[in-house]
Amino acid sequence: GTRNGGPLKRPVSIIVDECPRLGRVLGLEAMANSLRKRRVGLTFALQTSEQLAAVYQDGAASFLAAFNNHIFVPPVAEADAQRASDASGMMEVVHATTEADGVTPTSFYPQMRPVLTNHEVAYPTAHAELGPLITFKLKDYPMFQGYLRASWQSDFVRQAKEQWQPERL
Repeated sequence: GTRNGGPLKRPVSIIVDECPRLGRVLGLEAMANSLRKRRVGLTFALQTSEQLAAVYQDGAASFLAAFNNHIFVPPVAEADAQRASDASGMMEVVHATTEADGVTPTSFYPQMRPVLTNHEVAYPTAHAELGPLITFKLKDYPMFQGYLRASWQSDFVRQAKEQWQPERL
C-alpha cells in the first residue's frame, strides 16, 4: 500500500498548466516515472519544449521522455513540430512524371518522406467546423492527427442543457 510506496487506493490526477512557470522542481523528471507506478497521473501543459529547456536545461529531454503521451495543438513551435515529425516515422510515396498532356504517366519513382512533415504538424489545414487538426503521440499507438471538440460543443451536452430543469428550493 501507501506506506511502502505501493499504488494508492484511488488514482490521483495532477494537472499543471504552464508548468515551466513553476520553475525547476528538483527531481521531478525522475519522480514522474515512479509516480505512475503509484497510480498518480501527471498532465503538464506547456507552450513549447523550449520553455521547458530554459528551466530544466539538460534534464528537459528526460523530463519529456517521462510522459507517454504528447498532444500538439497548432500552431506548434518549429522545434516541437520537427520532433513530432521525426517521431512519426518514414513512409514511401510514389511520384509519377507525365507526358505534356499532364495525364499520361511516363515513369514512376519512389521517394521517402516523414509520415507527418513538420509543416503538417505545425500548421495543419483547419476544418471549417471541427477546427485544426491536432497531432497525437500516444503510447503504443502510431502517431496520428484528429480533431478535438470541447464536450460543451457536442449535441449530447447541448440537448442535456436544454432539457435540464433545476429543482426549486
